[in-house]
Amino acid sequence: MSKDIIKFPNSKRKLSDEEEKFIRVSANVIHNTYINASPFIKPKDVTEETLKELIQNIFELNEE
Repeated sequence: MSKDIIKFPNSKRKLSDEEEKFIRVSANVIHNTYINASPFIKPKDVTEETLKELIQNIFELNEE
């Protein structure tokens, strides 16, 4: 596992509705991964991938 460091600028900006939607979806995926644990899926791996996708989606929203 690589240790990537993401540094966010100091900001008091409120999250947009789309950003909050991405956060809720990601939180639900992570929650369901742990609640409905499957012996074939490692929750830690799913959580890491979900968080990476969340950050990527928010960065893409901010570029538009």
